[in-house]
Amino acid sequence: QRFAVDVVGPKVREMDEKESMDPSIIKGLFDQGLMGIETSEDHGGAGGSFTSAIIVIEELAKIDPSVSV
Repeated sequence: QRFAVDVVGPKVREMDEKESMDPSIIKGLFDQGLMGIETSEDHGGAGGSFTSAIIVIEELAKIDPSVSV
């Protein structure tokens, strides 16, 4: 939730106006481990559950639905 509010939130308007994703957000999603939640740790992921992935998607979607997908 903190990432969504602190990092994504301030850039939502700019990304909407440019109709593109800010590369720093994509990097941040990877850095935070949010892009590989269900991927096993052996393969560089977080090893989390489907439920964990859904919670992350919901929290991101509260701030910017396009980032959540």
